Amino acid sequence: MFLHIKIQHYVNIYHTHHSIQGMTDKLTEVGRYHGIEMNVEETKVMRISRQSSPLQIMIEQKQLHNVEYFKYFGSMIANDARCTCEIKPRISTEKSSIQQEEEDSFHQQTGLE
Repeated sequence: MFLHIKIQHYVNIYHTHHSIQGMTDKLTEVGRYHGIEMNVEETKVMRISRQSSPLQIMIEQKQLHNVEYFKYFGSMIANDARCTCEIKPRISTEKSSIQQEEEDSFHQQTGLE
């Protein structure tokens, strides 16, 4: 019997490199015990800090990929602890929505399309 489980978003917050590596090691160990392997290529890490230094987290002597941002429950999380990558697209979307409403209102009032 083949069992495939995909965990798309697992987020955990730790304060030290040691605790992140320890949690990763434990998660890998428990997964193996239950016949589940972690996909190193799909597993990513991110340090949220104003200093841009990558985390050195390993699984099976393979370095996990560090990312600058990721989407979590519809919100963009950035490694610099700022939300500008989230605000700019939202402003753009809102501007487009307002422009469309103005055009619809104009067409409705004038009967022109």
